[in-house]
Amino acid sequence: MKLLILHASAGNGHRRAAEALAAAAIAGGHAAVTRDVLDFVPALFRKTYATGYLNLVRTAPELWGYFFARSDRKAQLPAERRARTVFNKLNALSFYQFLRREKPDAVLCTHFLPLELIGSLPPHRRRNLPLFGVITDYAAHSLWYCDSVNAYYLASEEASRHLRRKGQPAAGLVNTGIPVMPEFAGRTTPAAGRERLGLRAYLPAVLVLSGADGDRRANPRPGTAQRRVAARKWRRCAPSRGRGYAVEAQDSSERPCPHRGPRQTRRNARPPQRCHRHPGRRDPPLLNSTAPEPPALIS
Repeated sequence: MKLLILHASAGNGHRRAAEALAAAAIAGGHAAVTRDVLDFVPALFRKTYATGYLNLVRTAPELWGYFFARSDRKAQLPAERRARTVFNKLNALSFYQFLRREKPDAVLCTHFLPLELIGSLPPHRRRNLPLFGVITDYAAHSLWYCDSVNAYYLASEEASRHLRRKGQPAAGLVNTGIPVMPEFAGRTTPAAGRERLGLRAYLPAVLVLSGADGDRRANPRPGTAQRRVAARKWRRCAPSRGRGYAVEAQDSSERPCPHRGPRQTRRNARPPQRCHRHPGRRDPPLLNSTAPEPPALIS
């Protein structure tokens, strides 16, 4: 079976879901073609659709929330839907030529734009082509609804309720979760994962996750955060012959202990206290701390 998997590059989630579906289809012995529908539209339309969305989310999230809620209420009004469909079709004429050349056995869409472009075709042009929607959000926006879709694959029961209220039959709604790459199905040990990523075994590991286009702000190099932590004077705490904890650091007696609370102002300061984990060290004055004093030593 030849599957055509379509997405739109408005963020990375739709593209990654399409790639996950393609990987699963190929693993199952099917042929899969993955394409970005914005590759078939004019440059101005593509820039406005993709870059405009990301810029609006970053700079004016409240305005984006207003547009999101308004379109969710009015997307299925006859006048709004007709105008949107005509506008999208006029900008995607080359996409229909591509669709006729590929002749897929079924189409899966991880974005509502290609879903609407194909779903709005008249029956004699669509030729009974099976059309499936894969919703990559936990709530289904009204733009996802199309009465000619054979089935929806959803991430949550909330999305299913939303589509049922719009008129989609319950038989065509399947809760499968958001597609992920097959690599996430494999299991490994923490030690093996640290070794593969080049992380030090004795330092804490932090997993940084981001959505949409936020991964550009995260540092993609593994071990960077660990190296920054290791570059400080504070290394780690290790048991020391039953007498609390010893700190692997230079000039440890001159640095504040991380196991204390927030600092105090000088007006409310009190004399330096001994750390309950590091008996040989003293803390600087603390800020507005009402916690009881810990014991001087933990055996």
